[in-house]
Amino acid sequence: MAHKARYYQSEARQASSDALKRSVKTQMIVGATGTGKSKIGVDIAQDYRNVLWLNHNIELIEQNAITFLAEQFDFSKEYVENGFNIRGGLVSLLKAKRDTEDAFATLVQDNIGIIKEDLLITNKRVTIASVQTIWRRLNQLPPDLFDLVIVDECHHAGAVTWTMILNHFNPILRLGLTATPWRAIDDLTLDDLFEEIVYEYPIVKAIKDGNLCKPTGIKVKTSTSLDKVHNQGADFNQKELAEKVNSPERNYLVVNSYIKHALGRPFIVFCVNVEHVTDLCAAFNEKGVKANYVVGDTDLTPERKNIINDFKNQNFIDNEAEGLVNCLIATEGFDYLDAGCIILAAPTKSKTRFYQTVGRGLRLKTEKYVEKFGQGCIILDVVDNTTKHRVITCESEDALLPVEDRIFISDENRAKLMDAKAKREAMVNLVERKEDEVFELFPLPKIPRFKRCNDPASEAQLQRIKKLGYNIEENTFSVMQVNDIFMNQPAPKQQIDFLSEAGYDISRGVTVIEAQLAITELSKRKK
Repeated sequence: MAHKARYYQSEARQASSDALKRSVKTQMIVGATGTGKSKIGVDIAQDYRNVLWLNHNIELIEQNAITFLAEQFDFSKEYVENGFNIRGGLVSLLKAKRDTEDAFATLVQDNIGIIKEDLLITNKRVTIASVQTIWRRLNQLPPDLFDLVIVDECHHAGAVTWTMILNHFNPILRLGLTATPWRAIDDLTLDDLFEEIVYEYPIVKAIKDGNLCKPTGIKVKTSTSLDKVHNQGADFNQKELAEKVNSPERNYLVVNSYIKHALGRPFIVFCVNVEHVTDLCAAFNEKGVKANYVVGDTDLTPERKNIINDFKNQNFIDNEAEGLVNCLIATEGFDYLDAGCIILAAPTKSKTRFYQTVGRGLRLKTEKYVEKFGQGCIILDVVDNTTKHRVITCESEDALLPVEDRIFISDENRAKLMDAKAKREAMVNLVERKEDEVFELFPLPKIPRFKRCNDPASEAQLQRIKKLGYNIEENTFSVMQVNDIFMNQPAPKQQIDFLSEAGYDISRGVTVIEAQLAITELSKRKK
């Protein structure tokens, strides 16, 4: 018997079914990190005969197999995870010879197929596949083999290998699951792969419902300037960025900020590159704060799995808390409930990267954590100086929301802002307002959703975005995505200065399309 679904998980399953009746065969479900998207996928999979579940790393492959077995056979996830661990992991278990005396191994082998390494097992209830493996074996897999294709963490699906896989199969339903409905490589939409977001359970709603813990963002202001760092595609040039942010002064500021604001909480640090990881980890240990690091280079961290397990199993009640310093390792598939402090030491212009990293700290905490710190998480947002770039920060994201819906402010500050807002509105009602009088800066116009054109971009268009640093060899682009890239380039300084003088809020930067819409709005206002 499956575990009871939360209300939004049931609504998501129903929304998928309703959309399919409307002939929407490629769907996306968006749910904040930690709200159980895998459970939604497993529930929807009950309606299909043969399921392919696509993943991009081994952590997610095991995590989704654990969820499927726990839901299908009413096990606890801890029981299944322990069963995998004592048998060397899922891949080792499926490679092992059949042993009918091992009931757990037999159950797994009877129900889980896999496409990973040298394994190609597809005649089971669900086949969990590594993207890196399956795209090389498409010639061995009939297009109609699967009724349902689930694309886990589908924000990665802009890569050529992903689109090759998705275009090969012809299922009844293609279902994408993600917390961030933009492509990870460039924050463009996924409209070319998924017709419709059929259900969304956003972070604001999840926090209000009590299904995620409340984060508090603390800005750590540095003297580092990012203005000379160039763009590479939609984000910073990572080599240039690392040279700017990996300095002893900035690293010690990060450590001292943790000591000041979050000492004692288990913490995860996100860095720019391997050298930044090792230098910042050393700075923590020099200051007497215990930390270890993991990176993708297996020569540097051959015991990566053990380091991560030790971090997750730490006893922070009796001993000092430990930290895990990483670069793009502790993201998707990394679950540790008691991550009480997330340190954003790597500036980013990517919404996807920002929310994926912040999401590591939003799961509800265990009882032992709550007893010591309460139900919450601190986000140390390391903010550098820049007038050139639009960097994603806790402050910039909250500024886009009404005060009552802001995510990263404390309850105390929210109450103060709500009180100030009420007083300001009361004053406005008392004062006769002149047409040309500006009480506050005008917000830039919201960008409307235009009709999508999902035809492949032309060679000329691709060459133009290549000059902006976009990787056109490994990633796919539609006509509309190319248009979005150009419309979201920074507006010319002359336009920005004009809008500033006209009373518009330019503090978070201005894109070409925002400038065009604002100038049009301004001309209409003057008529």
